[in-house]
Amino acid sequence: MPKHIKTVEDKKQEESFVVSIIEAMGTDTIAKRKACAVLLRQRGVSYSKIGIALGVSDVCAYHYAEPGRLNDYNRQTQLKTTVDGQVVIFTGLNKRSFTHFCELCGGHIKVKFCYHHWLDDFPELGMWLCFKCHQLAETLDNLSDLIPKYLQLKRELTIAYFNTIEQEENTLQSNSPEEFMSGGQNTEQQSTCSGTSK
Repeated sequence: MPKHIKTVEDKKQEESFVVSIIEAMGTDTIAKRKACAVLLRQRGVSYSKIGIALGVSDVCAYHYAEPGRLNDYNRQTQLKTTVDGQVVIFTGLNKRSFTHFCELCGGHIKVKFCYHHWLDDFPELGMWLCFKCHQLAETLDNLSDLIPKYLQLKRELTIAYFNTIEQEENTLQSNSPEEFMSGGQNTEQQSTCSGTSK
């Protein structure tokens, strides 16, 4: 099918449409300019005309009109993080492909996803995590020296607890009900303690 060639009338209608959309939606905020660009692009308006109408470059108009493509590109090439208390944005990275699921819990990542990295010298090395698992991973990284100590202490306390329960059960089983009711001591021991003998 031959490409439609725009007539002078078509161009006037397009310009009129662009002006009416911009007047109706406004351009006082970036969000409004982006919304205008998306709508105009859906109607077939060129990026250069969108840029002229919004007072931005063609490239900026493209990014306004195609937010999904920019988001995909930024997701794969940029990383915002904190280094020595300062917010830093690494650019030009080649991160691992986005998985659409959390690599730790396996949950589907719908809105808030994070690229967790652990070596600032190699920011492209990382894993895709949901927000909750990313918080956990950050905590584990920050407390990595305490983790072995925590696990050892938890193990020791668990063993000690169950050993105590086992000792108490053994004591209960070895004593007769009368001995248990009298505090676990037999009658002979009680009379020895009180200074009398049988």
